Amino acid sequence: MKKIVYSLFLCFICLTGFGQKLITKKYLNTEINVSYQIPNSWDVLPKEENNKTEFAASCNDQKENIIYKNCFSDVVFYMEKYNLDLNATLEKKGFTLKNDSVFYKDTKGKLNKVQYTQRNNYKGIFYEAKTKINCTSLPKKMQTQGRVDYLFFNLRGGKNTVVIYTTGKALDIRVRNLILESFKFV
Repeated sequence: MKKIVYSLFLCFICLTGFGQKLITKKYLNTEINVSYQIPNSWDVLPKEENNKTEFAASCNDQKENIIYKNCFSDVVFYMEKYNLDLNATLEKKGFTLKNDSVFYKDTKGKLNKVQYTQRNNYKGIFYEAKTKINCTSLPKKMQTQGRVDYLFFNLRGGKNTVVIYTTGKALDIRVRNLILESFKFV
């Protein structure tokens, strides 16, 4: 019963923004030379971890942040920069390359083909994968499945790849499309 109630709570949180106008702002990172649009209630800040700088997006809207605080360590997504070409970065992140195609192994070991996308001044991919969610508000036996979004952006032909990945809650489709459409290397 608790699992059903919690699932309904997650659905409610996900749907509260449905139909509302998405208010956005331009995010510019001069350290890794990228820009893209994000919701106005999000901030992307540097985070030092394991002698590596990555960037973490957090939500500063109390109502929206409830789900991120309880289940995703207050993080909407992480962003990392690699001084590698797209294929080398994909392999480093666990993707498989075969005959000019990209595949990702799901939780059952099945290879799923991933599509390339080319927009603005980048070539990249988008992929969704299942993952377990570790919610502090749920007993361990009631943990549930989540989705991780992976967005890869490579300055065409260069050794400059940026990876954005969520922590178990997929991006709202409007936000994901906004990032994909507005992302630019500057």
